[in-house]
Amino acid sequence: LCEMGIYIFFEKENLDTGKMEGELMLSILSSLAESESHSISENETWGIMRRFMNGTYKISSPPYGYDYVDGKMVVNEEQKPIVKEIFAEALSGSSTSEIARSLSERNIPTKRGGKWSAHTVNGIIRNEKYTGDCLFQKTYSDERFTRRRNNGERDQYFIENHHEGIVSREDFEAANAVLDRNAAEKGIYAGNDRYQNRYCFSGKIICGDCGATWKRRKIMEEWGYACSTHIKNKDACTMLSIKEEPIKAAFMTMMNKLIFARNKVLLPYLSSVGKPDETLYLDRLNALEEERENNLNKRQQVRQLFTKGFIDPAIYERLEKEQKQADKELSKEKDSILAYLNGGEQRRKSLEDILRYTASASMQTDFDEELFTRFVDRVIVYSRTEIGFAMKCGPIFRERMDLK
Repeated sequence: LCEMGIYIFFEKENLDTGKMEGELMLSILSSLAESESHSISENETWGIMRRFMNGTYKISSPPYGYDYVDGKMVVNEEQKPIVKEIFAEALSGSSTSEIARSLSERNIPTKRGGKWSAHTVNGIIRNEKYTGDCLFQKTYSDERFTRRRNNGERDQYFIENHHEGIVSREDFEAANAVLDRNAAEKGIYAGNDRYQNRYCFSGKIICGDCGATWKRRKIMEEWGYACSTHIKNKDACTMLSIKEEPIKAAFMTMMNKLIFARNKVLLPYLSSVGKPDETLYLDRLNALEEERENNLNKRQQVRQLFTKGFIDPAIYERLEKEQKQADKELSKEKDSILAYLNGGEQRRKSLEDILRYTASASMQTDFDEELFTRFVDRVIVYSRTEIGFAMKCGPIFRERMDLK
């Protein structure tokens, strides 16, 4: 038994030692594999960066409007008019959701054959590839191979005239300026909290007392909205919160009234809504274009002088910054004028849209979120029992609310 016991003891010790050696070997092999993986990744990353630098990097998936032919991005002639239409509609003041709805209603497929969304349209307008340029390394993989958006952590590489463009750089910048302005008006900016804007009323309810935007809140076990000023300081605004359901009910009542009294309420607006007189603004638009062209010529001259070594780098950087800022201000003024000129046309389109809808619609019995987003620009709270629906076509319709 003693011998057996000793034998068993040594056998167990050998097993434990073997297990420890196996775990150690596995740990070493894992470390080597991880090191090799990182080494391969670094080599691949370096190769990709070299292709970024010389403009030979092949985009994994060309955007809507482009195809790959013989290793090059070429324009898809069938999709090209749709891209141009998206930018033209954005410049005319149409929202991304309106553009998406129009494309979907006409059964125009997306790149992958799906339906259009505001996010898809926004992605097209924001994509510099439609000008023929490419910005490489918008995203990157960190040490743990997690894909992240590049917010300055890695170098980016901008290649001009990488392929044939579909829209001009001027139209691209102007359309993006429109999106930026719309976002700024709604208080949306990069990195801010977007959770309050997940609902159709969010960002659209305006306090009739102080002018602040209302936020979605929990009110007595029900959802509702409260003035952001009142939330911070009750003495600064005395407007009390309102539950969500009365707002929905008021909207349905308002829409039913428009359906019933369409000819008396909506039709009279048709003759008064149109485009403003453009003659007052055409001269200024032409002057702005001349100023931008002169500014562009100056920038090119400065670059040539810098390339030849006649301008100090610090002076060149300052001049480039000043000229960019000047062009940005000129572009903003141009966008502002164009937005104003197109505003009347947008109101007319919205009025024609609601006239078509009310001509054949039945009375509303349930709240329709899509309908609200389609026709209402904002909601004005006058009191706890009265609100106003500011329509995209222009007029504001007041409605009473039942708070029971």
